[in-house]
Amino acid sequence: MRPMDQRVEVNRLLAESAGRREVQGLWPELRPAFDRRAREGARALGLPGTPEGLAELVPEADLPRLAAALVRTRLTHGTPDRGRSGA
Repeated sequence: MRPMDQRVEVNRLLAESAGRREVQGLWPELRPAFDRRAREGARALGLPGTPEGLAELVPEADLPRLAAALVRTRLTHGTPDRGRSGA
């Protein structure tokens, strides 16, 4: 398998497992990685809704921690557009 094919396959597998937001700390080429849950959490807090906008808020080394915190926020408090109530 060619290196580019390997990268595409790794990205696909990580996206399926939602692990991409965590491994971006190890693999800079995956940055910034903020999936739908992280972006929903960000919007609920009034933060930028794009990966690029969120990446500007913290140093690169903190991107995985920010992504994880945004997902926890979304899961704990829900999002208005999904009709979930706060905990």
